[in-house]
Amino acid sequence: MTLLIFIFPVVVPALIGICYFLQSRDLAKTPRIAVSIAGPLISFLYLASLAIGLRGYGNAKFTQVFSASLIVPCIFILYTLIKYKGPKKIHTLQVFNVLALIDTYFVGTMAIADNWL
Repeated sequence: MTLLIFIFPVVVPALIGICYFLQSRDLAKTPRIAVSIAGPLISFLYLASLAIGLRGYGNAKFTQVFSASLIVPCIFILYTLIKYKGPKKIHTLQVFNVLALIDTYFVGTMAIADNWL
């Protein structure tokens, strides 16, 4: 179970981003990337926070910046829900992106602040 907490926010959002990219062939290049970038951003933020925390660079003063950076994937998730013109069933995958974002917030904040439970 513990391993799932650390793998889920990396692998699942990246795969969701790939799904959106492959399903949005009718969009131009920039909107296509914007529609599919939320998942990879979540994966990146998770890995970056772990890298900062595990390398010993964590500091409580970074938590506000990290929390603010989590707004970016939220904006892209909303953009995806509005602009994606393909099958709407794929939007159910956004539930997993949101769950990964919540996990990223909790684990990432602990890593960034260097204050583990």
